[in-house]
Amino acid sequence: MVPSLAVKAALWELVLLLLISLMSAGQSVAAPMVIIHGDLPPEEAPKNTYRAELYKLLLDVTRPEFGDYQLQSYSTAISSRRQAQLISEGDQLNVHWTSPGTPIANANVIKIPVDIQHGLLGYRVCITNQQSGAPWGAVKSIESLTRVRIGQVDSWPDFDIYKFNRLTLVGTPSFDGLFAMLAANRLDCLALGVDEVSTIYRAKKAMFPNLQIENSLLIHYEFPVFIYVSAKRPDIAERFKRGFEIIQHNGQFDSLFERYFVRDLAALGLRSRRIICIKSPYITAKEQCAGNEVLPF
Repeated sequence: MVPSLAVKAALWELVLLLLISLMSAGQSVAAPMVIIHGDLPPEEAPKNTYRAELYKLLLDVTRPEFGDYQLQSYSTAISSRRQAQLISEGDQLNVHWTSPGTPIANANVIKIPVDIQHGLLGYRVCITNQQSGAPWGAVKSIESLTRVRIGQVDSWPDFDIYKFNRLTLVGTPSFDGLFAMLAANRLDCLALGVDEVSTIYRAKKAMFPNLQIENSLLIHYEFPVFIYVSAKRPDIAERFKRGFEIIQHNGQFDSLFERYFVRDLAALGLRSRRIICIKSPYITAKEQCAGNEVLPF
């Protein structure tokens, strides 16, 4: 039996409604949010792992509200100025961590105002030469700290902090070069954050066996580490801010950090060290060196 015109019309209407329904369903599924973050050098692999896991945690807890995501890393070795250019453009790189005073912090970015290192990068312990003649026991003030030769990579923002405080500073363009200078006793101190010094020392001690971690001094300055998001991607910035609200409230932020860093912090004996506070030219919104420095851990 040949279908009537009315039946044909009804079938076509049903097919059309089905197509419209499928098209609407396809349009309602948003594309995953693509987050492309910068990596650290290989010698700082634990920090890479921590920060990648932090990104994943922030994105996972906001999935119900913001949808699916793709987390990618930009691992090509480029200068910080080139990184700043890329994050401003927002295509090849749209998320990075850094501290105030760096090219990335001054790029076209949105700062997520949570210190992902819990303030610890501004607490500095010296890697030194076992034969160093530095008067460690007598270093109790900024004035006496000037008798210690401190080495820093001259492109790091830390370099300008030590320079601002008129300390005895030795600069070099190479991080590895600092260890060679320490081994040759051309420096007394490579001051590294307490959240990184143990890891870096373990990575270098086979090549430089005459180095050690100095055990009496703790240099402190305000040196937060923030996540910066390309201003071209305010949606990512909004998602990260919401993610921090969640993981700070439920304790996941502290738990993740402790899992990666607390064991090394305990081994440094931080609370038994003398703290010398110096001021950062990058921090203007709060009082510095007020004598109430409190270790976060």
